[in-house]
Amino acid sequence: MGSTVTDPTPRAVRMVLAAVLAGLWLIGSGGPAAAHGPAAEQPEATTWVSEVVAGARPATGVEISVSAATGQVELVNRSQQVVTVMGYDGSPYLKVGPEGIFENRGSPSVALNHSSHGGGTHQTSDSADAASPRWVHVSADRTIGWHDHRTHWMGAGLPPEVDGARRPVLFRHWTIEVEVDGTLHPVRGELRWVPPPPLWPHGVLAVVTAVAAGLAARRLRGLVGVATGLAVAAVVGAAGTAATLPDPPGSAAVALVFPLLVLVYGLAAPRRRRGVVAAGAAAVTLAVFLTSHDLLVNSQLPTALPPTVARLTVTLATGLGTGLVISVLAEWFAASRVGRLRGEVSSPLPTPG
Repeated sequence: MGSTVTDPTPRAVRMVLAAVLAGLWLIGSGGPAAAHGPAAEQPEATTWVSEVVAGARPATGVEISVSAATGQVELVNRSQQVVTVMGYDGSPYLKVGPEGIFENRGSPSVALNHSSHGGGTHQTSDSADAASPRWVHVSADRTIGWHDHRTHWMGAGLPPEVDGARRPVLFRHWTIEVEVDGTLHPVRGELRWVPPPPLWPHGVLAVVTAVAAGLAARRLRGLVGVATGLAVAAVVGAAGTAATLPDPPGSAAVALVFPLLVLVYGLAAPRRRRGVVAAGAAAVTLAVFLTSHDLLVNSQLPTALPPTVARLTVTLATGLGTGLVISVLAEWFAASRVGRLRGEVSSPLPTPG
């Protein structure tokens, strides 16, 4: 009796589907509660880090910090007191207390903080609005996060103080005032520039991974394994980013939906659909690179994953996808060349006249 060859496809498809479902569960589980409130937009990777150095607890049960993942100032009020955040002009901006979160629509800070780049336009119904607070109930939560332009760099490029630096640079000190029980408390912090890690190790790892994936994908089991690894790396990276968003999924997750479906469909019968597998792998790789390449060139990453793991998902996905596509294309080229040679050999020779 001949030996029975077990097709690895069904098991691999189950692994891919499990990874996709796990990623979708993480993506749909929601971001941190501190994302509620103004300027709850998708965070970006950056080389800037801001942190509170004094006044982080202006009262018992009140904590103020800067999120490393989103760059937002986050205020948590577990006390029975009302905490009022002062805006850029010194007028009340936000209130957080037992009844939830209130926003002063008469404060210029409301419009300015609707964008992390401060592009909002402040409009009021009459001149008295700026002086007379118009409190609007925003949420019943006791935790809020907002982009405060005092705590981050607003320019498009790098300032001269840090341009070309190879070590972290203290750029400036900042202060936000909060009022608790009629008393103003300064919250002081520091804004630092942190250089990104070197890029060349990721380039080397991507090339090595691509070569290894290309060689492994020449066999059916290797093809399925490489495609599965690609799907897992892409989903884990997208889920890590989505976990920091107030309203997931984000662009990284959305960009992966159709390519992953194509990849899983191709894996349902990889012997007959190697082209579909290659197309899905190319699309997944492109989606990962376009939505996540900034993780490789920045030091502060908007992800729930450890920075090293987040960068590794991008590097591995790029290498695995590239190697798989090159392997399939090389196989097609070799097969077509053999076919042409066979056709030339089998063609009848011309008879002499």
